[in-house]
Amino acid sequence: MTSTALARKKGRQSNSGTGRGSEQVYDRLRSQLLSGEISVGRFLPTEREMAAEHGVAHTTVRRALERLKADGLIRAEPRKGYRVLSLANDPARGCPIAFVRGAPGAPEQWDEFHVGLVRELQSAADRRGWPLLAMGGGSLDPAGILARVKTARASAVIIDTHDQDMIRAVRESGVPAMMVDSWIEGCGLDSVMQDGHHGGMLAARHLHELGCRRIAWFGPDDRSTHELDRFGGFAAGLFGENAMLNPELVFSCPEGGVLEAARRLLSGRGRPEAVVALWSIYATAIKQVADEAGLVLGRDLQMVGWCAEELYDRDYAPGFAGGQVAPAVTWSLRAMADSAMAVLTERWAHPELPPLRVRVPARLRT
Repeated sequence: MTSTALARKKGRQSNSGTGRGSEQVYDRLRSQLLSGEISVGRFLPTEREMAAEHGVAHTTVRRALERLKADGLIRAEPRKGYRVLSLANDPARGCPIAFVRGAPGAPEQWDEFHVGLVRELQSAADRRGWPLLAMGGGSLDPAGILARVKTARASAVIIDTHDQDMIRAVRESGVPAMMVDSWIEGCGLDSVMQDGHHGGMLAARHLHELGCRRIAWFGPDDRSTHELDRFGGFAAGLFGENAMLNPELVFSCPEGGVLEAARRLLSGRGRPEAVVALWSIYATAIKQVADEAGLVLGRDLQMVGWCAEELYDRDYAPGFAGGQVAPAVTWSLRAMADSAMAVLTERWAHPELPPLRVRVPARLRT
C-alpha cells in the first residue's frame, strides 16, 4: 500500500472514530443544499460515491445523511436514494412560492378572477414573510415552465390548470406542489378549491323553499371537476327535498353559445320557474334573456348564481344593473389563499401524508 493510500485510510479511521469526518461531510452537503448547488427534487449521489468523494467510510456518510434527514432537508426513498426536499429552498430565506396558471402554450391572459386570486395568494404569502412568483403557461412546455420554477429556486409550486402533462411534470419534479381552484381525480397532489357540492345543495334547497318545482340547471358542458361537483350538489339538494331532477331542464353548453342556450331554456310554455346558474357568465346570460322576454327576476323567474365574495360588487352584481340582483352562492378567495398556504406548510412538515383535498366553505348570499 502506498504512503498516500495509507494516510487516506488512517484519515478515514480517524474521522470515523471522532465524528469529525461526519461533521465535515454534513457541513459540506448542507451548504450545497442551502445554496441551491444541489437543487430541490434531485437525488444525492450514492453513499459509495459520496464516501469516495469525501475520502471517508460509508458509515461516516450515513451519519451525515441521518442528520440531514433530521433537519428535513432530504428524504430516503426506497430503491432510489436520498431526494432533496423543499426546506432546502426555505421561503423564509427568499425562495419564492411559484403560482402557475393555465395550460402550457396557452396565451397568458389574466381575467378578473385570477387577478383576484393572485392578489390574495400574495397577501397570504406576505403575512408569512414569503415571496410569491406568479407566471402563466405562455409559449413554454411543461419542462420549460419547471425550468423557470427551478431557476427561481421555488420552495413550492401552486398550479391552477387541468393540463394532464403539466400536472404530471410538476408531480414528478420532486418540488412540493399543490392545485388551487382545480383538481383531477388521480392527480396525486393536494388541492384547495371551492365547495361546489355544498354550493349546489344550497342553491337547490333555497329555490325549493321558495316553492319552485320546475328548477333548471344551466352550466358548461366541459365535465370539469367544478361542473360535476356543483351539479352533483344540485341533484343531491333536490333529492334531499324529496324533489326529482327533470332531465328536460338540464341545459349544458359551451361559453360561446351561452346566450342562445339561455333563450332556448326560457322560451315556450315549459320554461322553468327557477334556474340554477352557478357561473357568473351563465347567470348574467339568464338575466339578459329574461329582460328580452319581459321576465322580472324575483317575480316571474327565480335564480341562484355563483361568485367569489371579493368579486361580488365588481363582477357579479353589475350584471344585474337595473333590476334585482339574484341570490348567489359565494366563497372567499382569501380563505382559499390562506388554506393553500396552510396545506403547503403541512406538506413541508409531513411529506409522507396522502394527498389532501380541502374545500373552501360556500354560503348563499341573498
